[in-house]
Amino acid sequence: MAWVKILLLFNSFKGTYSSREINEYLYRYLLKKGFNARYINISDGGDGFLDCFIDDCNVCRKKVTGPFYNRKVSSNYCLKNNESFIEISLICGIRYLEKEELSPLTATTYGVGEVIRDCVLKGAKNIYVGLGGTASSDGGFGMARALGARFLDKYGREIDNNLYGLLKLFRIDFKNFINLSAIKVWGISDVKNKLLGRKGSARIFGPQKGAQSKDIEVIEKALYKLKNVLEKQTGKDISVIEGGGAAGGLGSGLYGFLNAGLINGSDFIISRFDIKNEIKKSDLIISGEGKFDKSSFYGKITGEIINIATVFKKRVIFVSVYNEIKRKIDGVESIILSQNYSETETKKNLKKIIAYEIYNRLK
Repeated sequence: MAWVKILLLFNSFKGTYSSREINEYLYRYLLKKGFNARYINISDGGDGFLDCFIDDCNVCRKKVTGPFYNRKVSSNYCLKNNESFIEISLICGIRYLEKEELSPLTATTYGVGEVIRDCVLKGAKNIYVGLGGTASSDGGFGMARALGARFLDKYGREIDNNLYGLLKLFRIDFKNFINLSAIKVWGISDVKNKLLGRKGSARIFGPQKGAQSKDIEVIEKALYKLKNVLEKQTGKDISVIEGGGAAGGLGSGLYGFLNAGLINGSDFIISRFDIKNEIKKSDLIISGEGKFDKSSFYGKITGEIINIATVFKKRVIFVSVYNEIKRKIDGVESIILSQNYSETETKKNLKKIIAYEIYNRLK
């Protein structure tokens, strides 16, 4: 099988291993077994976004505000030439909090603004922000504050640094806001949800961040207030932007405050790393993620990889812990770990189990 060109394209298995960790482990394993393998780290824009670039850039480390104002974290971002890459889950991510600590009404994106400012100071002209995995739901309110905006109530006083404070917003003072006229910012996400409404940020993603029903109403009203004030002052309606609901409304905040463009994460990664051509040059594609379901074929990178491989008539082995796709996909061999392994066993030995199952298919 050494003549077979294998391409590993694993997404992260949330709660266990990143794309990078899975790909590197399997790459070394297959090489030892005599196979011709290589890999590309992938992401939809959320967890693992930075891993896609970290091997070919300068890694900058900065101590910034984490998910709460009183909690600092040391976060990495990548800088290459005039481009920088930021993964916000490494700044204000839910990963830093225990379940009982989740507090979407007080969690903040302030640290995101601190990192963006640092990128600008280091000469970045294009800033790519991977959206996903945040503990916050502030619509970029904290980020903008870190970049110099002042948020005032009707008496001209600065509002509190939480969503209850945002409910009192009357005016935004941009006098000392950072100059980004020569900078282009892009938000990278797999989410199409808009900021507000039944399928908006609060109602769809709030519960993942620990929001109860009463919290969801506060988040919705606070984001609506932010939308109205921004529209009145800038003419931008941040509620109509597809993907604006990503990362607790930070997608809309990037657009409203930084004039950012929003890009589908899978499109960005596939184009950036020429994955179509890499698949075309390969004989066997081995991919996977923790949960494979209908949403995987709605703009997510694993679904796109399968679609591309199918077009080029490539053999695909796809590994998942859970698989809700009932139909048979031509050319795709599914390995569903939950059918043969317990949840405890899978979590404990995930990499070894995946390697064992793949090797059995290749022998």
